Amino acid sequence: MRNHRLQIAEYVFLASSLIGLAVAVLSGQLIYGALPVAVSLTLNLINRQRLEQKIQHRINLANSQLHQQISEELQAFSQQQLETGNSSVNQKLTGNLLLTKYPKTEPEVQQSYQAIPQNWSELYTLQGHSDWIGSLAITPDARTLASGGFDGTIKLWDLSTSELIYTLSKQEQGVLSLVISSDGKTLASGGFDGTIKLWHLERKELIDILRVHTSSVRSLAIIPDEQILVSGSFDQTIKLWHLDTGELLANLIEQAGLVSAIALSSDGQILASGSQDGIIRLWQLNPADAVKKFTPLGTFTGNLSLICSLAINPVAQLFAAGCSDGSVKLWKLGKLELQCTFQGHSGQVIGVAFSPDGQTLISGSADGTIRIWHLQTGQQLNVLTDETANSVTAIAISTDGELIASGSTNGTIRVWQSN
Repeated sequence: MRNHRLQIAEYVFLASSLIGLAVAVLSGQLIYGALPVAVSLTLNLINRQRLEQKIQHRINLANSQLHQQISEELQAFSQQQLETGNSSVNQKLTGNLLLTKYPKTEPEVQQSYQAIPQNWSELYTLQGHSDWIGSLAITPDARTLASGGFDGTIKLWDLSTSELIYTLSKQEQGVLSLVISSDGKTLASGGFDGTIKLWHLERKELIDILRVHTSSVRSLAIIPDEQILVSGSFDQTIKLWHLDTGELLANLIEQAGLVSAIALSSDGQILASGSQDGIIRLWQLNPADAVKKFTPLGTFTGNLSLICSLAINPVAQLFAAGCSDGSVKLWKLGKLELQCTFQGHSGQVIGVAFSPDGQTLISGSADGTIRIWHLQTGQQLNVLTDETANSVTAIAISTDGELIASGSTNGTIRVWQSN
């Protein structure tokens, strides 16, 4: 407004200057022309100076805002790059089974109930592997524990005496997955080399080697009545095999992502698979299909974390997924929807398993703990901790629910007993 007034005054004095100049020429008195011109020039200088100050102020303000915006964008870009880099590194580490650990935090569980006493205790420690434990499996009679290690060996342990029974010949590049048939006679092992080896447990000898997968075999399951072996691999396929003959029956899916976990319901009717892209797929057993045996049941795509482990509840219509962000997600099979998320682990959840009665869930994590959850209330019942183990790499529970076995990165196996 002030500048506007100065402009009006400038125009007025300019007109006065012209009139004064005309009067000075007619009268011969130059003073009448000099005074209005001097005043007009002075006002013009003042007006121009104020205009320049205003323009400079606007430029400084614009530069300040631009600098702030650039700083914020650089900060956001750096954060995005950091998160992308962390995600990429985490995926690569997980892809190579190198466990990511996070700073330990207290479980985010609201405990409005009184503390439940610890009802598990360590029974003994098994030592024999020289490298990480890749997988564990317990025979149906709960007498024998099979352990597969990154050292390439498969060891059989007597659970009643904790003695080593036998060491099976080495897998070329380390053992990642184990499964035992429902009759307890056959053991299948999958390894880094992409092979699946079938072993006769009673005779402790190799039966067959299945060489079709082109990348590491991360998970195995056996359909009891059908005598069908299911294998999930990082070659993005899930394959079906005849357990007795070793014949490849079918590729259930050929673009399943990097398959890191598969799980089978206790009756063999439902198959679940999880991959590094966070997608979970479900299939229903179809006896009428002589080729693939399964038909698609549903796909879960809303999970943003890598799937590290899977388990299907033996009683209820539920399945659990252990994730790379340290959470355990519980899903409903019937409605295909997320029921709840258990928070407490500070590292990726490498193993999950349900108790035989379907009432509790056991999870083992890279944070070095095993946590036991009550499904109905969501309460965290117990935390089993091995102070000497950096990370829990595998878990297994006996068919009677009395024993939990856990493997770690230091090659030891701990067996926990229900009191």
